Amino acid sequence: MRGSGPAQTGPPGSALIKSPRFRTEFLLMPLAAVAGIESPPVREEDSAQLWHRAWEVRNRVSASLGRYLPRTAVALAVNSRTARSQDQFHIHVDCLAASVEKKLASTGPKTEGPWQLFPLALMGKRYWIKAVDRPDLAATNVAGIVAAGLPQARRAMHRVNIVVVGAELAHARPGFYILANWEHSAAERLLDHDCTSR
Repeated sequence: MRGSGPAQTGPPGSALIKSPRFRTEFLLMPLAAVAGIESPPVREEDSAQLWHRAWEVRNRVSASLGRYLPRTAVALAVNSRTARSQDQFHIHVDCLAASVEKKLASTGPKTEGPWQLFPLALMGKRYWIKAVDRPDLAATNVAGIVAAGLPQARRAMHRVNIVVVGAELAHARPGFYILANWEHSAAERLLDHDCTSR
């Protein structure tokens, strides 16, 4: 976690914190003690609500920036145990790096399907990618999808980095990209905390 600014009113069961270090970053975390992405509760079905609540925070990112951000310009990121600085599960919500947004728009899958290795490096790292054809994350158990679809990740969830990005799929359908890898680098590196080029 980058900072620990004053807690704001958040959805039931979670706390929303405005990062004191970055103008547009927010952090959402469960009120219950949950160490990280490797914790079994993160893969339970009701964890979808935490991702859904985090996605709703994108409006606050836009408000902090002072202008509207399309869904493709906002991302949620969870760092692995080796890359995080706190042992309390939290989701970073902030702008997506513009270079990553462009690569996903041009090369990302346009329909929901199986996991595939994204052909381009993102900020110097390779990620597995899956499109989700849903307008929100209310019924999307992100960590569960990663664990179920990527056996390599399931065997070492403590090493997994996850990024969720708003996507525009075929026929302009609103959806998401779930990105995952297990390299020694933070998922947060795909975010742009300065929201440059926005």
